[in-house]
Amino acid sequence: MLAEMELTLILPKILREWQLSGTRSELQSFLGTAVYVQRIFQNFANDASPLFDILKWHKKKKVEWTEELRNYFECLKTNISSRPVLAIQNFDRQFHLRMDASDFAVGGVLFQEDGEGQASVERPVAFGGRKYKDAEKHYSIREKKLLAIMVYLLDKPYIVETDHRSLEMIFTQKTISRRVAR
Repeated sequence: MLAEMELTLILPKILREWQLSGTRSELQSFLGTAVYVQRIFQNFANDASPLFDILKWHKKKKVEWTEELRNYFECLKTNISSRPVLAIQNFDRQFHLRMDASDFAVGGVLFQEDGEGQASVERPVAFGGRKYKDAEKHYSIREKKLLAIMVYLLDKPYIVETDHRSLEMIFTQKTISRRVAR
């Protein structure tokens, strides 16, 4: 069985209790602190993306807090303050990568299976994600799915699971674009 370690961090508690009055610097400070725990929380990049966009587009000191923005902020705080249980990596076992791409970000979970067949249990080792760069927002769905894989591949073989069939076709095509080939 994979050893498990429950992460009891002080940062999630601090982030959960964080209150914003509406200044840009407060939001910047919150997001800067939240980034430190992003690898242990699922969908961080996707959840935080609208808040990072506010920093990018609103250069003035006061941020207009719409109901939608407050919801994004509260949702991010709720997700961060949950107590995830991550497995300790076992390098003798196969790693699996499950990834997804949204309109804002790519995200994924690195996990290992504990057990065999129907009785096997997925044990998350790490979560990851990042917001798209401006050029990447215009990628096709297929290219976004590929980008999600590329963000997480290391020098160890993985089994990649995707919900996008056209990625399977890449290996049978005679010609592909340079970006996809990379």
